[in-house]
Amino acid sequence: MTEENNYEKTKSRAEKEFLRYPQEEMIETCGLRADADFLYITFLNRPYRIDRKTGHVERLLSEGKRDANFNEAMTIFDILCGIKKNRYCANVWAGMEQFSKTPFSGDNLFVSYAKAFDGKTEALKAACAKYGGIPADLSGDVAYELPLFPFLPVVFRFWNGDEDLPPTLRFLWDACALDYLRFETMFYAMSHILAVLSDEIKA
Repeated sequence: MTEENNYEKTKSRAEKEFLRYPQEEMIETCGLRADADFLYITFLNRPYRIDRKTGHVERLLSEGKRDANFNEAMTIFDILCGIKKNRYCANVWAGMEQFSKTPFSGDNLFVSYAKAFDGKTEALKAACAKYGGIPADLSGDVAYELPLFPFLPVVFRFWNGDEDLPPTLRFLWDACALDYLRFETMFYAMSHILAVLSDEIKA
């Protein structure tokens, strides 16, 4: 079985699992727009909809729609199904190592993206701004607070390489992020953000 088929099978199972959860609670807790057929959610400043009868997730485009990919769908399912009614953002930023139950270093994460972004500071800033990002008052050649969801921001930081250090990127999450999604899902979300930014600077 190919890796792509495994991803599709996992996404299909997640669609069915989504239908077990109370959708009215999702609407209320996440402030979703909804009608008889769909729930609507904004993810990285882009509109999506979830079929209320099948769990199928689509991104809405100006020219129509397309199926959500694995990272998009799995992040949306986790943010909606992991409902905690009293969840809130602490407005304190934390690195990934603070959420891990085991020793964790993010230095080697997403190396290929860091290399691709090297020397493209202005294009990367423009891409962050396009997807709703606002400059963050933090160190880095690029530092933007991005609206992962309207109720859960994330910070993306990037440093160009030099003769001593390779290019590096890091993410910061709200200290209460695990009230919104699982640690594993953070990687789906970060992968999605990086893919979107990468596509944008290539355009």
